[in-house]
Amino acid sequence: MRILYACDDFGIKPGGVKGASIHVRSILRALAGLGHEMHWLSPYMNVGATFPAAPAGPRENVLPPGVNALRARLRNHGLDGDVSGEIRSLLFNDTAIEMAGEALATCPPDAVVERL
Repeated sequence: MRILYACDDFGIKPGGVKGASIHVRSILRALAGLGHEMHWLSPYMNVGATFPAAPAGPRENVLPPGVNALRARLRNHGLDGDVSGEIRSLLFNDTAIEMAGEALATCPPDAVVERL
């Protein structure tokens, strides 16, 4: 079965050492071990990257222009951290939709699993 695992959380990095990253890799590894073809949709992976695969690093232009300026402005107003992270996620939505559409067209899955 071809499964697309979608996770657009910037805090969950393919090579990360925190619990959420380890959890996602463990789920993908276990399903791949059962013979499923796993594709991981993430801000840090190429569209539809087959798992296991080496992380591609952050995708270029994954966020709309001006995000760094917005972050700096929020920081200047004491709104760093959680608020800027939430805004980053909202700004990423359009890109995530495009990435999902490309992944669905490139490697049509039998099932989609979405984290968060």
